[in-house]
Amino acid sequence: MRSEHTLYIVATPIGHRDDLSPRAIETLRGVTRIYAEDTRHSLPLMRHHGIETRLHALHEHNEVAEAARIVEHVGSVGSAALITDAGTPLISDPGFRVVRACRRAGVRVSPVPGPCAVSAALSVGGLPTDRFQFVGFPPSRSAARRNWLAMLADVPHTLVLYESPHRIADSLADLGAVFGATREMTLARELTKRHETLSHGTVAEVLERVRADPDQRRGEFVLMVAGTAWRGESVTATGGVTGVGPGAAGEAGTGDASIGTPRGLPVATVDDGVTGVRGMARDAVGVGADDESGADGSAEGGTALAVGGGGAPALDRVLDVLLGHLPPKDVARCAAELCGVSRRVAYDRALERRGRGPNRR
Repeated sequence: MRSEHTLYIVATPIGHRDDLSPRAIETLRGVTRIYAEDTRHSLPLMRHHGIETRLHALHEHNEVAEAARIVEHVGSVGSAALITDAGTPLISDPGFRVVRACRRAGVRVSPVPGPCAVSAALSVGGLPTDRFQFVGFPPSRSAARRNWLAMLADVPHTLVLYESPHRIADSLADLGAVFGATREMTLARELTKRHETLSHGTVAEVLERVRADPDQRRGEFVLMVAGTAWRGESVTATGGVTGVGPGAAGEAGTGDASIGTPRGLPVATVDDGVTGVRGMARDAVGVGADDESGADGSAEGGTALAVGGGGAPALDRVLDVLLGHLPPKDVARCAAELCGVSRRVAYDRALERRGRGPNRR
């Protein structure tokens, strides 16, 4: 339901034109004006959805001058909408000064939520999303960009940033120089469009793909970089690039999920992944790889350690080693295989070893 004398902040598609929600269409049809970052860019979308409301330009070069006029129009004439070229307005796009001016003048501002490149990328990026930080576009010059990245290098949570096609390779190179070439990341390109691509791996691996293929330097980019606290598993065992773009313009696409070798482990075990951590766990209980039981002696897949009658102490020693390198769910999976216990038993015991019982929150 629309309210008069309201400025609506309306999210528009980031690529696929049919991602404009029914409520957004209704709102854009019903307001007296639409303020758009680039009217020429937005006009085809409006025509596609039968929206005939007049468009007015609002961009970074005229926002200060237009803010007062927008407040006056909404306050005295009727409701208006603010859109951007793609996604949610104000997210690395104009509109902040207009919203502030409306707040100061007592003019109501209301969101009509929808597409956003940040959330869309995070939903398919394969990195932790319980906490993340969006930092917008990095500086255009390399020296300034490296200084900017240096301030973010020790952030423990996932970082999300945008980049343009003519700077993507240079920015990835600077990212590797500052964060380290082995830092895990995902590069999302042309989300929801025909040539949508997701590239997973270390910074060095992603940079190599971008440099090797000119097509991977075209389009709009969202970079997601693992924080320093992440000790998880990397993706793809099949080259690291997943194409999930639509088969034709305006059609929804599908893609194949892929999983692969763990990354983010301590330096001594990066190359060996979980195998290296398992080796450390075997050492902790004094059992070598040659002493493992076969398929008949394994709880899951023939990898249980022959721990004999000392099963509980052995499990605790394995858990203590693994908890230093892996999250509890992965610890439970590995410990169950190594010690021949159920994953539930291993998981509950892992939580206890971390100092909290299985029923605590």
